Amino acid sequence: CLSLLGTWAGKGPEVWNGSTSNLLQLVVSLQGLVLVPEPYFNEAGYERQAGTEEGRRNSRLYNEGAFLLAQKLHVFLARDVPQPFAQLCEAHYTATAPRIIRRCRAVVSERRPPEGTPTGDDHHVCSMGLVSSLRRILPRIEQALAPFLPADPAEREAMLAAPAAAAPADHGGATGSAWEGSGDDGEPAAAAAPPAST
Repeated sequence: CLSLLGTWAGKGPEVWNGSTSNLLQLVVSLQGLVLVPEPYFNEAGYERQAGTEEGRRNSRLYNEGAFLLAQKLHVFLARDVPQPFAQLCEAHYTATAPRIIRRCRAVVSERRPPEGTPTGDDHHVCSMGLVSSLRRILPRIEQALAPFLPADPAEREAMLAAPAAAAPADHGGATGSAWEGSGDDGEPAAAAAPPAST
């Protein structure tokens, strides 16, 4: 959450002021706090976990939760495009639908972490919780994005064929996830939801 959006407490320039705040200020805050490899550590109080095993695990699970929610958003946006943004969404999904589906399939079939996941020993594979949750919603993602793919089945499958990549050999102990035990809709258990602050 960002104090500029009124979703978190803040003081002075951290809070939106109609006479002095601007869109650039908001975009820079999003870019610096949210659109980073490990936004978990920008959550209030969690910066103390940086460099710890607990922090690395929590950050990975936080990123997995954000990834899963982003994929669910594709289903809602592609199915019910907000009219002011219809042309923008259509152009976006026409350009990205194959990549979105390939990425989701790679997570499900190979436990390949989503692109942008920090590298390291604890980030070489996804948790089984993410794989399981994404597997349940993958048919809905593919159905929602189908209108943005070529109509010809052969062309469509060629576009969706994932580049050859070896699955990770060692799945280590990365089996736990905040998303394990999720309902059929991929929602996390209440106690396991990512924190909602910054």
